[in-house]
Amino acid sequence: MSNFEITQSTYINKNVDLYVNSVHTQGASFLKASATAVTATIAAADILGGIITCAAATGNVQLPLGSALVALFPKAQVGDVISFLFASAGGDMTFTPNTGWTISGAPKVLQYTSRVCYVRFTNVSSGTEACVLY
Repeated sequence: MSNFEITQSTYINKNVDLYVNSVHTQGASFLKASATAVTATIAAADILGGIITCAAATGNVQLPLGSALVALFPKAQVGDVISFLFASAGGDMTFTPNTGWTISGAPKVLQYTSRVCYVRFTNVSSGTEACVLY
Protein backbone atom coordinates (compact mmCIF):
# COMPACT_ATOMS: atom_id res chain seq x y z
CA MET A 1 0.00 0.00 0.00
CA SER A 2 1.43 3.38 -0.97
CA ASN A 3 0.92 6.84 0.49
CA PHE A 4 1.47 8.33 -2.95
CA GLU A 5 -1.17 9.30 -5.47
CA ILE A 6 -0.10 9.71 -9.07
CA THR A 7 -2.16 12.53 -10.55
CA GLN A 8 -0.42 13.05 -13.88
CA SER A 9 2.55 11.80 -15.81
CA THR A 10 5.50 14.04 -16.56
CA TYR A 11 8.16 12.09 -18.40
CA ILE A 12 11.84 12.94 -18.35
CA ASN A 13 12.58 10.17 -20.83
CA LYS A 14 9.91 8.69 -23.09
CA ASN A 15 11.05 5.18 -22.19
CA VAL A 16 11.04 5.70 -18.42
CA ASP A 17 8.05 5.94 -16.14
CA LEU A 18 9.41 8.65 -13.85
CA TYR A 19 6.74 10.79 -12.30
CA VAL A 20 8.20 14.17 -11.46
CA ASN A 21 6.31 17.04 -9.84
CA SER A 22 3.14 14.97 -10.05
CA VAL A 23 3.41 12.83 -6.95
CA HIS A 24 1.41 14.01 -3.97
CA THR A 25 1.44 12.71 -0.44
CA GLN A 26 -0.83 13.53 2.42
CA GLY A 27 1.69 16.14 3.57
CA ALA A 28 5.40 16.75 3.22
CA SER A 29 8.04 14.55 4.79
CA PHE A 30 9.39 15.82 8.08
CA LEU A 31 12.62 14.68 9.64
CA LYS A 32 12.70 14.40 13.42
CA ALA A 33 12.80 17.85 14.98
CA SER A 34 15.27 18.46 17.78
CA ALA A 35 16.44 21.38 19.88
CA THR A 36 20.02 20.20 19.47
CA ALA A 37 22.12 18.88 16.63
CA VAL A 38 20.56 15.97 14.80
CA THR A 39 21.64 13.35 12.32
CA ALA A 40 18.81 11.89 10.26
CA THR A 41 18.52 9.65 7.24
CA ILE A 42 16.17 10.56 4.42
CA ALA A 43 14.08 7.64 3.15
CA ALA A 44 13.94 7.09 -0.60
CA ALA A 45 10.17 7.61 -0.40
CA ASP A 46 10.80 11.07 1.11
CA ILE A 47 12.62 12.07 -2.07
CA LEU A 48 9.77 10.68 -4.14
CA GLY A 49 7.40 12.83 -2.07
CA GLY A 50 9.03 15.94 -3.54
CA ILE A 51 9.33 18.18 -0.46
CA ILE A 52 11.39 17.49 2.65
CA THR A 53 11.49 19.91 5.56
CA CYS A 54 13.58 19.75 8.69
CA ALA A 55 13.09 21.77 11.86
CA ALA A 56 16.25 20.59 13.63
CA ALA A 57 18.60 23.16 15.13
CA THR A 58 21.54 21.95 13.03
CA GLY A 59 22.94 18.67 11.80
CA ASN A 60 23.56 16.16 9.06
CA VAL A 61 21.05 14.63 6.71
CA GLN A 62 22.17 11.30 5.28
CA LEU A 63 20.87 10.36 1.85
CA PRO A 64 19.10 6.99 1.46
CA LEU A 65 20.89 4.03 -0.05
CA GLY A 66 21.32 4.56 -3.78
CA SER A 67 19.83 1.11 -4.35
CA ALA A 68 16.68 2.07 -2.40
CA LEU A 69 16.10 5.12 -4.61
CA VAL A 70 16.74 3.25 -7.87
CA ALA A 71 14.30 0.55 -6.70
CA LEU A 72 11.50 3.14 -6.69
CA PHE A 73 12.10 3.71 -10.41
CA PRO A 74 12.32 0.25 -11.99
CA LYS A 75 12.49 1.67 -15.54
CA ALA A 76 15.14 4.28 -14.74
CA GLN A 77 18.04 4.62 -17.13
CA VAL A 78 21.50 6.07 -16.65
CA GLY A 79 21.26 9.84 -17.04
CA ASP A 80 17.65 10.19 -15.84
CA VAL A 81 17.12 13.05 -13.37
CA ILE A 82 14.59 13.61 -10.59
CA SER A 83 14.27 16.58 -8.24
CA PHE A 84 13.09 17.41 -4.74
CA LEU A 85 12.96 20.48 -2.50
CA PHE A 86 14.74 20.46 0.85
CA ALA A 87 13.76 23.23 3.27
CA SER A 88 15.51 23.99 6.57
CA ALA A 89 13.05 25.41 9.08
CA GLY A 90 15.74 25.35 11.76
CA GLY A 91 19.52 25.41 11.50
CA ASP A 92 22.12 24.66 8.85
CA MET A 93 21.74 21.12 7.46
CA THR A 94 24.51 19.27 5.62
CA PHE A 95 23.85 16.35 3.27
CA THR A 96 26.09 13.32 3.78
CA PRO A 97 26.42 10.52 1.22
CA ASN A 98 25.28 6.97 1.78
CA THR A 99 26.29 3.87 -0.18
CA GLY A 100 25.76 4.53 -3.87
CA TRP A 101 25.94 8.34 -3.69
CA THR A 102 28.23 11.13 -4.80
CA ILE A 103 27.60 14.76 -3.85
CA SER A 104 28.50 17.43 -6.40
CA GLY A 105 28.82 20.98 -5.13
CA ALA A 106 28.09 22.40 -1.69
CA PRO A 107 26.10 19.88 0.37
CA LYS A 108 24.65 22.44 2.79
CA VAL A 109 21.21 24.02 3.18
CA LEU A 110 21.48 27.13 5.33
CA GLN A 111 19.17 28.05 8.18
CA TYR A 112 15.67 29.12 7.05
CA THR A 113 16.41 28.54 3.36
CA SER A 114 15.48 25.91 0.83
CA ARG A 115 17.28 24.21 -2.01
CA VAL A 116 16.07 22.44 -5.11
CA CYS A 117 18.12 19.26 -5.32
CA TYR A 118 18.62 17.22 -8.47
CA VAL A 119 19.45 13.53 -8.46
CA ARG A 120 20.99 11.94 -11.55
CA PHE A 121 21.06 8.16 -11.87
CA THR A 122 24.59 7.13 -12.89
CA ASN A 123 24.21 3.36 -12.52
CA VAL A 124 20.96 1.40 -12.39
CA SER A 125 22.39 -2.13 -12.51
CA SER A 126 21.38 -4.35 -9.59
CA GLY A 127 24.03 -4.35 -6.89
CA THR A 128 25.90 -1.33 -8.25
CA GLU A 129 23.23 1.38 -8.19
CA ALA A 130 24.62 4.92 -8.05
CA CYS A 131 23.26 8.46 -7.91
CA VAL A 132 24.70 11.98 -7.87
CA LEU A 133 23.15 14.78 -5.79
CA TYR A 134 23.46 18.27 -7.29
